[in-house]
Amino acid sequence: MLTWKPPAEPHYLPWIVMGIALMWTLAVLVAPRFQAKMQFRRMPSAHTPTTMTISHSGMHIRSQHYDSQVAWSTYIGWSEANSVFVLFPQPRIYVPVPKRAFTEEQLAEFREILRRNVSKK
Repeated sequence: MLTWKPPAEPHYLPWIVMGIALMWTLAVLVAPRFQAKMQFRRMPSAHTPTTMTISHSGMHIRSQHYDSQVAWSTYIGWSEANSVFVLFPQPRIYVPVPKRAFTEEQLAEFREILRRNVSKK
C-alpha cells in the first residue's frame, strides 16, 4: 500500500519570516529618512540663506538660487506646529516657515495674515 506523508516543515522558515519582517520594517521606517537626508544634501538651494518678505498680498522669497513672488491664493491651506508654520500649495507639497525667523510680534502678525488669506488645514 502506498501512503503519502507530507514533508516536515522546514526548520528555517521562521528565520525567513523574521528576515522579511525586518527588511519591511527597515524599508518603512529607515529608508524615507535616509532618502530625505540624501535629497537635502544634494540640493544646493537648501544650504544658502533665504529671505522671505511677507505682505498682505503674498510672500517674496529670494536666495542666490531663486527669486519668487507668491500670492496667498497659491496656498490651499496652512498649519502650525511648535517650531514651524507649514504652507500647502498642494495637498502633498508643503513649504516650511521656521518660527525662529520671527520675533514674537512678527509671529502674531504672520499668523493673522495667514488666517485672513489662507484656509486653515
